Amino acid sequence: FDMRLKPVSMSLREGDGLHKEGETLHFDIKPGDTQEGLNALTLFNLASDGELDVLYPWPHSDEPLEVEFPYTTPPLEIKLPFGKDNLVAVLCRKPVEGLHDLLGNSQPNIPEPEKVLSQLRKDDNRCQVGQYAFFSSE
Repeated sequence: FDMRLKPVSMSLREGDGLHKEGETLHFDIKPGDTQEGLNALTLFNLASDGELDVLYPWPHSDEPLEVEFPYTTPPLEIKLPFGKDNLVAVLCRKPVEGLHDLLGNSQPNIPEPEKVLSQLRKDDNRCQVGQYAFFSSE
């Protein structure tokens, strides 16, 4: 990842704190450096039980690989498993379809980090990653 770029901006409209079962959350995401053209989005959640949940683009869907920012996630409902989740946004200059395939074929398991990084390094792509930790309970 390019350390010269500003971090991905991620915010939770409902604020920090403990979120309860059934509550819906809305995240706003945008690149830190808007002039860099990092508009190819990959979005996934690492749940408190260690499972991977791909959120964007949905595996085998026709969703556009590039989005306009600021991007607001569809409502995410708090449900089992409870605990600490990590929402991860990957913004790149070019879509990383190999990463999408890797994540889609791996879930609910998390692929090895080196496999993820190798997909991001392909085709001399420029990417930046953001992460937002949030907490939930019954």
